[in-house]
Amino acid sequence: MGKFKYLDTLTLCGMVFAFVGMIFVIVSVFLKSEPMFYWIFFGMGALFVLVGIVMIAVRLRHDAQSRELMEQNEYVLANVSEIAWDYNETVNGKHPQYIKCTYMNPETGLMETFRSENVYDVDFNELRKPLVKVYLDRNNHRKYYVDLNSLQ
Repeated sequence: MGKFKYLDTLTLCGMVFAFVGMIFVIVSVFLKSEPMFYWIFFGMGALFVLVGIVMIAVRLRHDAQSRELMEQNEYVLANVSEIAWDYNETVNGKHPQYIKCTYMNPETGLMETFRSENVYDVDFNELRKPLVKVYLDRNNHRKYYVDLNSLQ
């Protein structure tokens, strides 16, 4: 199946916003003789750059939290319960897939459900392992990371 590394929609949009914003800021430098146009282009450019940086920062923070959970090496093996399509998101006419998995917590006796990230380029119908590693924060089970690479 290969590694599940991809450029997600949020990062791509952040890069586009930052790039367009930089173009606006650069164009504003050439419009200094017209103060109104200078401030319009500079203001819009700065706003676009800011939005782009925030989008990229959100994704980087999410990746750092996932990496931190994996470094703690505290995981459970959860049963793959559902392979589904995310119809709320579309890129190039394709909907991503995701995995839902369940785990019976022996301490509480409650069934916990986890959802993986969206993946575009993998067909999960060829799944060989019914179990997937889910890295958990020991203090807060709402912070988790479903390791799709453990399905290989």
